[in-house]
Amino acid sequence: MGFYAKRILEVALASRPQFYLKVLSLLRRGSLEKRIYLSLLQRGDVVFDLGANEGYFTSLFSDIVGAGGQVHAFEPVPQTFEKLSARMSMRPRNQNYLLNQVACSDCSGDGTVSVPGGDSGQASLRQHKGGSWNQSVVVSSFPVKLVTLNDYVRGNSLSRLDFVKCDVEGAELLALRGGRVVLEQFGPLILFELFQLWTADFGHTPADVIQFLKSCGYNRFFVAGEHLERLDDAKDGINEIAAVRSVNVLAAISGKHDARIRRLDILS
Repeated sequence: MGFYAKRILEVALASRPQFYLKVLSLLRRGSLEKRIYLSLLQRGDVVFDLGANEGYFTSLFSDIVGAGGQVHAFEPVPQTFEKLSARMSMRPRNQNYLLNQVACSDCSGDGTVSVPGGDSGQASLRQHKGGSWNQSVVVSSFPVKLVTLNDYVRGNSLSRLDFVKCDVEGAELLALRGGRVVLEQFGPLILFELFQLWTADFGHTPADVIQFLKSCGYNRFFVAGEHLERLDDAKDGINEIAAVRSVNVLAAISGKHDARIRRLDILS
């Protein structure tokens, strides 16, 4: 199948995310993370992709939300941003996205992002130990502009935010702190990654991230490991879970997100 034929099929499937989800289930394909997005996102949503990398999920988000929605992607690493831009520029439709070569933090200004051995998936505002950081003898560092979500939303005059994906290699708490006003005002669903080894380099624990979100009004948390389960039902606490491996956590607000959360029942 040619590139454009494949893209047309992807757009058609993503425009009906619940049907797309059923197709993936029948074929036993698609990661749990992808299936969560297909379950929760819908046409017209405004989505933030923090740590967009090369844009696989940015592209999916754009397809799902359609012409009436918006996707705002944040990727600070220069070479990775070029790949993100190239991927999105090859799309035959849905020019509903804005790409930002910045990193999200708790204050706007200047910073440094580092990449271990060319592994853009582990690029971070702190140099870590473990994973590609242990295996690499070459770490590349680049100056980067930092922005808070509060400043970004105000600067772009956004009136809503429905979903946030936050995968920033340990800086999740910084990025979310910089968006406290936005989180309290709009209450978007948030899917974020936690790994204790990474968060420790920023001076906090995975539990600190959960506690911060609780202070913003979030009261339902789900852990996406091999399957999706409520954090309250998990055998171990989040620090213990995220000490073994990186894990995605979904944060929601009772009442506001109930209808969307019910769509996740098929994944539990």
